[in-house]
Amino acid sequence: VDCGVEFFPQTQEGGDAFIRIGPESLVEVCQFLKMDPGMDFKLLHCLSGVDYGDHLSSVIHLFSLTHRHWLTVKAECPKDNPVLPSLATVWKAANWHEREAYDLLGIQYEGHPNLRRILLPDDWEGHPLRKDYQMPDDSMYPWESDSPPESGSGHPAPSRPTAPGSESQPLQRPTTG
Repeated sequence: VDCGVEFFPQTQEGGDAFIRIGPESLVEVCQFLKMDPGMDFKLLHCLSGVDYGDHLSSVIHLFSLTHRHWLTVKAECPKDNPVLPSLATVWKAANWHEREAYDLLGIQYEGHPNLRRILLPDDWEGHPLRKDYQMPDDSMYPWESDSPPESGSGHPAPSRPTAPGSESQPLQRPTTG
């Protein structure tokens, strides 16, 4: 029976092998992974949302305490219709993890018992972990203004740390003395 499961072996050092499951069979396959004695993935270690640019994905890390093995599961959905079935009925821990992915990436988990924001205020617009997200107001970062404010100690306030090779100034630390 084809249930939409694809295996992707580890292709680079440090990378994880994973299986990709279609949304239509995600719950059924995950129930099997949890309940089958040969699999026995009773522990949902982590469920995260990821924006790959052209699609969103839930990345689910499972662990078997009995067999001491790991499994990574990925379920993808389009950005314009980010809907996946909830795994909260399979693992209770999925409840909070799915709420976080919903809040920060906008993935809708069908069948979730209480899908609402968990980190951001209810009136927050957008999903800040999406690659196309634009910060709503630059005044949230006053240190990015043209003239750095004083810290009160006579030294300029530390600037925001930047990535190596960027045009901005690196983090400045006040001197003691």
